Amino acid sequence: MAVLLLALLHRDLSLLEVPAKCLVVAFFVTFTMPQHRWSTLVIGTGFGAITSFFAAVYQIQLEDVVRPGVGTNPIRFGMISLTFAAICAVGVVHSTGRWHVTVIATGGLLSGTANAFLSGTRGALIAIPLQLLLLAPALWRKSRAAFLTAAACTIVFIGAMIASDAGYVASRVESAYSGLSMLVLGQDASDNAAVGDRAKLVALAIQLFEKSPIIGVGSAGWEDAVASSTKALNPDKNLSAPFNQAHNQYLNDLATGGLLRCLANLVLLFAPIYLFSKFHPFQDRAESKFSLAGLIVSVSYGTYCLTESLMILPLSAVIHSTLVCYLLCGCIEAKSCPLDRRGPQEC
Repeated sequence: MAVLLLALLHRDLSLLEVPAKCLVVAFFVTFTMPQHRWSTLVIGTGFGAITSFFAAVYQIQLEDVVRPGVGTNPIRFGMISLTFAAICAVGVVHSTGRWHVTVIATGGLLSGTANAFLSGTRGALIAIPLQLLLLAPALWRKSRAAFLTAAACTIVFIGAMIASDAGYVASRVESAYSGLSMLVLGQDASDNAAVGDRAKLVALAIQLFEKSPIIGVGSAGWEDAVASSTKALNPDKNLSAPFNQAHNQYLNDLATGGLLRCLANLVLLFAPIYLFSKFHPFQDRAESKFSLAGLIVSVSYGTYCLTESLMILPLSAVIHSTLVCYLLCGCIEAKSCPLDRRGPQEC
């Protein structure tokens, strides 16, 4: 309703595209699938991560992995792959005893994590520690030895990715740290385009929010402001490119939709976290694997939104909606499954 109201107020029906697609997908996932099996989800996400890894290695620049000709391809690619890897990680922790599912889950975990590093996506790299933190209790409860082994393997794997500078992660971290240090010290960081542009986008988003705090300035207002910034003579305000978003979902909401859109999207982001937490994600119940995966997916998506406006990108928003709806349905079905039918594999 909030998006519909904003679309009418700003006379911008394009705002309805992503919510409409998500609603259609949510309806079909929830009401047309007879069962929401855990093994189906793990196999699907595992194969998705593995095949995309080979595509990423083949197409070294990652330019055409998701959609040709779009500059955010590597960003979305890394985030989606890491989400698949997180589900596969839960599949490994909650192994059902089916060796082929465990093998696919392990391959998906390694491939999806490697994809995140190959893409060099900031949001994905920030989300990795949070995912590990959420996985730790379940793995510790399962086996202390498995926990320590997994921790050691994770450190070695991530260390190898950083040491090899996969996706130029190490170089970008060093560059970002240098630029941020200069900003903190009050020095000129204009030579670092990535840091400089992001700082300017933050300032621009805050400025537009102050201009219209309730309903924002809309997409047209953002585009006009960015167009003016790209032509600005002041180097502190001049943007190197006409960015179509603030590269931060929360700031983008405040700038283009004000408090109305920001609060509505916060509900959409954090309501699943609350719902999944009610299904005992850190215990050993039939629904725990679904709820743990859902919790990690939801927390990761909220983290990704710190570095990219994912809720306005149809592909990432639809995939997230599909996973959340599937996992919630899986939680409900697993919890309602009679005790005498809860076998070691799945209900």
